[in-house]
Amino acid sequence: MGFRSQPKIDFKSNDKPRILICRFRHLGDVIVSTPLIQQIRKSYPDAHIAYLTEEKFAPILERNPYLNQIIPATLHRNPFESHRAAFRRQIALIASLRAGEFDLIIDLFGSFRSALYAFLSGAEFRVGGNPKAERMFYTHFQNHKAPQESIVERYLNSLKFMGIKIKTQPPEIFITKDERNSAYHYLRSKGLDPEQPIIGLHPGATWPTKIWDYTNYSQLAQKLSQAGLQVYVTCRPGEENITKKIAGGWIGPVIIGDILPVRELAAVIKHFFIHVANDCGVMHLSASIGTPTFGIFGPGEPHVWFPYALKDGHKAFWQEMDCRPCFTKECSKGNGACLKAIDHNDVLDEIIRQVKKHKQSDSSQLLGED
Repeated sequence: MGFRSQPKIDFKSNDKPRILICRFRHLGDVIVSTPLIQQIRKSYPDAHIAYLTEEKFAPILERNPYLNQIIPATLHRNPFESHRAAFRRQIALIASLRAGEFDLIIDLFGSFRSALYAFLSGAEFRVGGNPKAERMFYTHFQNHKAPQESIVERYLNSLKFMGIKIKTQPPEIFITKDERNSAYHYLRSKGLDPEQPIIGLHPGATWPTKIWDYTNYSQLAQKLSQAGLQVYVTCRPGEENITKKIAGGWIGPVIIGDILPVRELAAVIKHFFIHVANDCGVMHLSASIGTPTFGIFGPGEPHVWFPYALKDGHKAFWQEMDCRPCFTKECSKGNGACLKAIDHNDVLDEIIRQVKKHKQSDSSQLLGED
């Protein structure tokens, strides 16, 4: 499983260890680490569990009942900040980590910076996955490259050094009732009825090689509308041009969503019947709040990056190619063949099937009540 013979982490008589998880970015990576938080809490009910992440990703961890503390970090210097001010900010962060008196740091990010922070924190035990920093900065090293593991399993395996029996579970984000109610009224203001099935589409992604061509989303949206279904297109910062292209190629009502803060976006997605998304952070956001999610995969590995069960309504779409998975930001063939091979009609058929199944279930319940 990617482990060498290493000593067990032993807190001795300390049943209230202070544990810090570090994953600076990105949205999806932070989300898929949430089962690790819950597993630690179950094994150490009285532990102090903190999470260090970049400031813009911190909100997604709010309301997590298994966390005691979120430490938001600004890691990069902004254009209006002096180098001296940025350096002082990093020193202040390290000082706050030392003041936290952590017994264990689990570094899921594995960069030189995160490994250095772990070392400078003063924690007795430091688990990481950066082989270059292994001897100097970590006390325990885990290989995160085991090919058959999902990303959730990779992260959970960090706990094997503590003798914890691993139980795989899906990622989970916690949205409040007030947030759901606000999202409900927001959708109503857009002319949608949250009491009826809404199909969400997310055409964006950070990597160009993960973006299913916008024409697929346009045709999917048009055919869903023709089938009498409500369609809402979600959007993240930097993805506006893609959504505009979809709107331009869509014959019928266009509901292009606003760019919302991540928790507001999650609350909106919570009202969707199904959400179709490229392999990106929003895909994980959708699945982690329990919305049935259809993931569109190009260069990525679904068995690693789609740790969501078919029984819960989730499904990954991909086509086998001799060049995939490549997990690169530039297609070696130059044509994105792996994504082009995914037919939007296959996605459409599965959505329609699920909608019909839902309506039949509702009808059966009504007949049963009579």
